[in-house]
Amino acid sequence: MTQTPRDSFDLQRLQQRLAGLKLGQPLYYFETIDSTNQFLRALPPNQIQPGALALADHQTKGRGRFHRRWCDTPGRSLLFSVLLEASRPASLWPLLTLGAAVSVCRALEREEIARPQIRWPNDVMIDERKVCGILAEKTSAPKVLVLGVGLNVHQRIEDFPSPLRRSAGSLQLAAERPWSRENLLVAFLADFETFYRQWRDEQDATILHECRRRMSTLGRQVYIHGHGCRAEGIVMDLDDDGSLVLREPTGIVSRRHSGEVEEIAWETKNKCEGSRLKDE
Repeated sequence: MTQTPRDSFDLQRLQQRLAGLKLGQPLYYFETIDSTNQFLRALPPNQIQPGALALADHQTKGRGRFHRRWCDTPGRSLLFSVLLEASRPASLWPLLTLGAAVSVCRALEREEIARPQIRWPNDVMIDERKVCGILAEKTSAPKVLVLGVGLNVHQRIEDFPSPLRRSAGSLQLAAERPWSRENLLVAFLADFETFYRQWRDEQDATILHECRRRMSTLGRQVYIHGHGCRAEGIVMDLDDDGSLVLREPTGIVSRRHSGEVEEIAWETKNKCEGSRLKDE
């Protein structure tokens, strides 16, 4: 395994860079923690302050959607969570997740990463590999949520568990050059602060427009599964609340508010259809 890159956080400098932003104050930093999301969620109600940022070099119990474990190697990922005041209905919270995905993409575009894409509802992809996951969760305080981001930065293929080596990616794999987690964090927060303000001001169309431009599955045939349900169809659009608009093989147009999206490769679909014809 290659040596961990020297990409440490200068906390004093970081706080100075975040001083002009509403997100990132106060700053909690941990070399190792179970989960930055869980830390912010566990704060007593009188200590929950919108804008608070929890940042870690390593998480021992990082989580993704459906309670999946998020694996990281110490010092190789950008791992953080931020508290957000969420005065609008919970049905519109997914727009914040999509806005965060757009901000990750825009931060990467500024670093000359070509065409990072969003896999609905919460992943960022580069060259068909997942480099970032985003998880929004409720807190103990009403109308306050925590938004967690995990971005793979310095990983090599050997840093990923064997089952993930064909699907997981990192910025280092996409562009082999020095990367600064601090620069990426500041770029994300500065960009996302704009989306957060637009969401609070009910300017949802801007978020949806930017997300549609980067969606990897728009117009493609997919499977959606999760919560015991499974559907197949062509992704037509995003609805106003961020749900996926799907045209199923029967012609029915449905809306999916959650689930795992899996694209259907043409060769896979043809093979499946050929098998059905043979069986018939």
